[in-house]
Amino acid sequence: MMSDGRTVFGIHMQQARDSRRGRVRTLAIVAACQVAGAVIAFGCAILLSKAADITIPPPGVLLAWGLAASAIGVRAGLARWWPVLQTCFPLAAGIGIWLQLPAWTYLTAFGLLLATQWNAARGGVPLFLTNRRTHEAIKEILPDRRDIVVADIGSGLAGTLLSLADAISDGQFIGIETAPLPFVLSWLRVLASGRSRRVRLIFGDYRHQDFSAFDVIYCFLSPVPMSEAHAKASREMRPGTILISNSFTVPGHPADAIVSVSDRRGTQLHVWRF
Repeated sequence: MMSDGRTVFGIHMQQARDSRRGRVRTLAIVAACQVAGAVIAFGCAILLSKAADITIPPPGVLLAWGLAASAIGVRAGLARWWPVLQTCFPLAAGIGIWLQLPAWTYLTAFGLLLATQWNAARGGVPLFLTNRRTHEAIKEILPDRRDIVVADIGSGLAGTLLSLADAISDGQFIGIETAPLPFVLSWLRVLASGRSRRVRLIFGDYRHQDFSAFDVIYCFLSPVPMSEAHAKASREMRPGTILISNSFTVPGHPADAIVSVSDRRGTQLHVWRF
């Protein structure tokens, strides 16, 4: 038993180190993309000015900078939410300089971004919101039990929880969220809805929660944590319970069912039954 415990602990420590290295590598790639994008944009602007007497206005150069950085990031394998940030960064910086904004505005903007997208920087999970058609598809997957307990790990703004609570009057719905701003906004939203007795929010990491307490777990995460989330569900969830992943699969563990949603993005729900 001691040997097994040491083995499990070693695996978790290695996973933590790999995760940290992965985040550092991602940030290094993002920074390199911005530098390369700036070189390309300003280099092309200078060449056009000298060779063809064409002057590119500053907003155009900044846009070209962002687009070049975004394109390089895609080629480098960055996750799909990075291109938007890569494109917007030079434009936002340029606007700030042009408007001569005080230093505190940059700190405030950074704080709001960090509070909203905390999970993207910390664990590779940006803020994804589940649409209404997907809510309806999830309702069709849920077991026909009035006292069901459903958890949304990475619950965002609690839209999924509130939609399910409307459909199942006797169920209990638990949201687990680590990003500060979405958690506060969802807490206010639940309070205003009058459903706080059946919809409960937990500020914290789902990895610290006991999955055996839930009949159904829904998640809309990213490819980064899915293997770990599925492994935890396999260990802890009881027979007859369900894990539902919006869009993201688990390598080596094909879903027991895939439900296609007729929405614009062609959402697929991957369902594992334990």
